Amino acid sequence: MIKKILGLILTISFVFLSVNVVCADNISDLPVKAINGKEYFCYEVQRGETIFGLLKKFSLTEDELYKYNPSVKSGLKAFSNLYFPVDIFGKNKENTKPSNESISYKKVTIKKGESLFGIAYDNGVTVDDILKANPTLDSSFYKAGDVILVPVATNEGSSTSNSTVTSTTVKSSVQEVKEESSFEEPVVTNVDIQEVVDMTNSKGNELAKEISPEPQIEELPADTMSIERIEVIEVDTLNVTLMLPFESSSSNPSKTANLYTEFYKGFLLAAEELSKIGDPVKIRVVDTSVSPDAFDTLLKFPEIQECDLFIGPDNEEQLVKLAAMTNESGAYILNCFVIKDELLDNNPSIIQSNILRSDMYAGAIDHFIRMAHEATPVFVSRVDGEADKMQFIDQLKTRLEGERIPFKEIVYNGVMTEEDFSSLNPSKNYVFIPVSGSRNEFVKLTNGLKEYKLKSVVADGNVVLFGYPEWTTLRGDQQKSLGDLDAVIYSRFDLPQNYQSSILERKYKEWYGEEWSDVVPNQVLFGYDMAKYAISTLRKGNGDVNPELMPVYEGVQSSMHLFRDGENDGWVNQDLYFITFTPYGRIKSEVVTVPKISRLAQ
Repeated sequence: MIKKILGLILTISFVFLSVNVVCADNISDLPVKAINGKEYFCYEVQRGETIFGLLKKFSLTEDELYKYNPSVKSGLKAFSNLYFPVDIFGKNKENTKPSNESISYKKVTIKKGESLFGIAYDNGVTVDDILKANPTLDSSFYKAGDVILVPVATNEGSSTSNSTVTSTTVKSSVQEVKEESSFEEPVVTNVDIQEVVDMTNSKGNELAKEISPEPQIEELPADTMSIERIEVIEVDTLNVTLMLPFESSSSNPSKTANLYTEFYKGFLLAAEELSKIGDPVKIRVVDTSVSPDAFDTLLKFPEIQECDLFIGPDNEEQLVKLAAMTNESGAYILNCFVIKDELLDNNPSIIQSNILRSDMYAGAIDHFIRMAHEATPVFVSRVDGEADKMQFIDQLKTRLEGERIPFKEIVYNGVMTEEDFSSLNPSKNYVFIPVSGSRNEFVKLTNGLKEYKLKSVVADGNVVLFGYPEWTTLRGDQQKSLGDLDAVIYSRFDLPQNYQSSILERKYKEWYGEEWSDVVPNQVLFGYDMAKYAISTLRKGNGDVNPELMPVYEGVQSSMHLFRDGENDGWVNQDLYFITFTPYGRIKSEVVTVPKISRLAQ
């Protein structure tokens, strides 16, 4: 049975992924094909395979794969062929086995609820051993009643023994509470980050792994989320738990749940990068789309209570409960989704990655005041139009009056036209700011404003539009209008258009076989940045989170500069982006750390 990837708890040990995998196949075992007088080992790509799965399967490096198969850089295509020169790869290492090893096979009928992992564990072999014995068996799609061959190793030292754990794996026992009342023995398997990636198919939503619950937790509510029992081989392993509502029990998860899935996938991208150096990090993933009672039960598990750092949850009630626990245990919460000032009061364990609204407004107003010294502010509103930014507008007007900076106001009907600018002097400089950040209001004012800007430029004046985070979502002609008006907006997130984001976009497609969603903020980059900070801060503190040791982080899409008001309060990010749109599509970004002294009284 297939399980959705985020409905389970995944244990990942990050050490050195460059080591060879014990069960890797040999390229020299592949069929040989002659092309233009030269012999090549030939391999047909199977449906759902990934770049990184092939690297592990054949003990290859990315450079080796791309050198002889350059088309792979744009992504794997099912049933396409890969070629490896015989004269280069003909002397690959063989899968070494003791000469005294003897392997026989027995037939096993897969029972309801059983997994290949469970069968492999029960018989002292690996899943790869089973797949080799059953070439037509699909590790992602099998059902109860299927009959398979399972190898049986008769001598010690066999490569099918499950007693060896490589430096890239942890040995874990994972349990899941199911809707059924029956409980089976837990399965135990070796899981490493590469296996997790391989088991993430082209849709990135399913995990070819069946998890059975442990019998001693029968008293838990039926809708309790997955919890794992961990037996860690490495010492001083760092523990991170992602707690987000992935809706893994739903056959049709919501758009929000799918975006959280992308956040998680971005988290894995960063984790894989950081796995090459530093102390091992174990990541758990918990689906929090459960009842309050189930969440309360989760917090009692020792695996959760011993965690060093939590990411999420996105639910304020759950976050408050988790904070009560972490304030006592000394763990920390990287709060990426619930933005409320009062959450930081008397919760020293919370690290809030997003600047508070009050501080964001203060920083935006500081920036606007600097612009207002060179251009007259003009507030724009429409009769009976939306005015969702009046809190910000009122604070801005108060500040302008305090600074004795004069401003003007324009109120128009329907759609803005040239007549609405009759009170302005085209030879002067103006910075316009609407009272709404909605797309609808933006469309109604931009054409008239662009016409006035052309008139102003001819008269040696200038026009700039100042706006809001919501405008980062504008695309097509509307984003072009931002460029035409030299718009400046404030935002908690950047709009990265750089080499690093392009690399991550390509890598995401290679790993998961699909494009990431065009949303702002980009959830893959958000997860990537948060993983980089989370793992780095744990390593910097030798397993303990201490924001004082790493108060500054510059990411691809998110930057953090952490402060707190008092020892009993949580930490909060003070970084704010100012994004400038220019003609011809160029976007420039500046990140500013908002001084605490700039905070406005609410």
